[in-house]
Amino acid sequence: MMRRNLAWLACAIGCASTAAESAPSDVSLGVDVGPDLGAEVGSVALDAGVDVSVELPAPPKYPNDGVLRLNQLQHRATHNSYHVAPEGAAPGGPWTYTHLPLDQQLATQGVRAFELDVTDEGPGEEGLRVYHVAILDDRTVCDTLAACLKQIRTWSDAHRDHAPIVVQIEPKNAIGKGGQGLLRLDASILAVFGADRLVRPPDVQKSAPTLREAVLTGTAWPTLGEARGKLVFALNGSDETNRGYVKAHASRADLVVFPYLDPPDPDAAFVIRNDAPAAAKEITALVTQGFIVRTRADTDGVEAVTNDRTVQQAALQSGAHLVSTDFPAKVPGTDYWLELPGGTPSRCNPVSAPPSCTSGDIERP
Repeated sequence: MMRRNLAWLACAIGCASTAAESAPSDVSLGVDVGPDLGAEVGSVALDAGVDVSVELPAPPKYPNDGVLRLNQLQHRATHNSYHVAPEGAAPGGPWTYTHLPLDQQLATQGVRAFELDVTDEGPGEEGLRVYHVAILDDRTVCDTLAACLKQIRTWSDAHRDHAPIVVQIEPKNAIGKGGQGLLRLDASILAVFGADRLVRPPDVQKSAPTLREAVLTGTAWPTLGEARGKLVFALNGSDETNRGYVKAHASRADLVVFPYLDPPDPDAAFVIRNDAPAAAKEITALVTQGFIVRTRADTDGVEAVTNDRTVQQAALQSGAHLVSTDFPAKVPGTDYWLELPGGTPSRCNPVSAPPSCTSGDIERP
């Protein structure tokens, strides 16, 4: 043992010796000091049979948490994440897919991004309903926004070192008309997840003049270590609705949700480009600039009928961060599903992640 470690060792031995004096006779504490240590220790005396062991701290589980950032990941996302197929729906149709409850998607399918359609049907927690189309396609695994968020919270609480989870909210009917109505979304989110469990627009903008300018710096998004165990919410309404959400707040420091807006809008940070094959180059350019992009791997069951992965591959290769699908796992009746190569469950973004990144840096079982 090197001389520079002797002071620390002497303290450890002394403390252990003190403990040994008061310990029962059948309990021993001590250290294996080796043949050359006696002269170095000096005044520290060891009692026979005292065994002091020193337990070194375990290496960090995610050593690159201070390097990787939220915009350097690629997630498997589900489209209409709450959806349950209508009774009697014909196979191969646009509404024939059924999702598991959200906590089970997280636990068994590696899903790390969701989409919730929210319809305003009255005041209070029960008034923000989650379903696709009234009467025709309204079956769901969670009837209200609060119920859906609580399913996510249950899993998140049990896995606090998970990679950040993204929840896209698509406002329907009156909730999307006028920014004040959209403030109900903020209240519902904060009632389930406090601000400390969220990554919000002001957490990214900080002192930058605009959110877009912060994103373009390349270092505004939080590190993976800062975002672990947290959620990120995005608003997928019309441009008018999304800008109305921003205007409804007295200050941008109060924003809870990232509005989907195209640059050069000053509040652009999340962008949608759903046609991956046609927009692949544009998606890659947006990702390179620092924006977070959502796209789709399949639409209306078309790819599932023919097992066509063309759109899926274009989406993955483009670098889009959120790749949305109706088929996050294998189901009877089709061989089609979204495969995320190397995802455990998410993977390093093929465009924006550093070459040293591995899926194990993001999340492990």
